[in-house]
Amino acid sequence: MIITVQPEQEKVIAEAIESGVIRSPEDAVDVAVAELRARMGNDFFKKHTIEELAAAQGVKPFNPAHLPGPFLSDEEVEDFVAEIYRVRRRGYE
Repeated sequence: MIITVQPEQEKVIAEAIESGVIRSPEDAVDVAVAELRARMGNDFFKKHTIEELAAAQGVKPFNPAHLPGPFLSDEEVEDFVAEIYRVRRRGYE
């Protein structure tokens, strides 16, 4: 991994290494990640289900079957997409 730091950040990292607070720039990244995890909570990096994400955001999972109106069948969608590709190919010839 390559991380770009600003000159002031590089200076702080160098001072931290010189003073023995950290041993390497990689340690600085580890400290920063640990600090971010502490601020955001460990759940931030946990894999959540759609249902868990929806509950955390206060919304219900989306089900297009509950929407009113006509919908295309899978076959109709496939035909529509195939027609788009046919028209595009003709335009490029």
